[in-house]
Amino acid sequence: MAMLRKHWKITLLNCSLILTAVGLLLWASSPRETARAAQNGEATDAAKSEVVPEPRPQRAALDARSNVRVKSVLDAATEKNHPERLSPMLVPERFDEAAYRRNPRAYLDVVEPGRVWDTKAPAEDVKVIETQGGSTKQLKALASVELSVKSEPNAPVTFTSMDLGEFPGGLTSITVEADEKGVATTTFTASAGTTGPVNVLAASPMTADQARFRLWVEDPNAVEPVRPDGEPVPAK
Repeated sequence: MAMLRKHWKITLLNCSLILTAVGLLLWASSPRETARAAQNGEATDAAKSEVVPEPRPQRAALDARSNVRVKSVLDAATEKNHPERLSPMLVPERFDEAAYRRNPRAYLDVVEPGRVWDTKAPAEDVKVIETQGGSTKQLKALASVELSVKSEPNAPVTFTSMDLGEFPGGLTSITVEADEKGVATTTFTASAGTTGPVNVLAASPMTADQARFRLWVEDPNAVEPVRPDGEPVPAK
């Protein structure tokens, strides 16, 4: 009989503990308690929310069949015979103005990022390349912006991004010809994955120095976009 009473006491105690646990769970998940926990900064399953960043778009593949500039880079990577087409740190052969005048396309259709270092030495009779329309620009991710410089009339001008992004054709460098007034313009696009500061240099072998652009690409997943100096980006 004593053993039977002890068994019933243990059973009743277990039932009581289970009922108490169920009651606590119901009480903690009640609307009133959920609101109170949210006000006090407490985390409950009902009050938790997870912020999932938007997936970044993938960059389109480069097509060498429809773009001669892309082909010049892919050929260099495959044949390993023109390393100056693959890095802005390698200076290509010196510019031959006479050869350029005979066949401009042979120069414009080849991508050599290091052309921004192939410039004339400063002198009184040598023009210095200058930015046009401002050298600091702000844009959203995947957006585009025009970059312009003033060089010599009909001179080749190379734009090279030292970071990410792309120019027409999908590469980080491009050479275009200035117009009769010496203005050379191209379009920079903050392609997939490009955020924060982007430095672009522009130069011509017929002028001195480099024109420098400082771009800032907003991060779409940033809670509050900021510049490198820590200051918030002003709202537009």
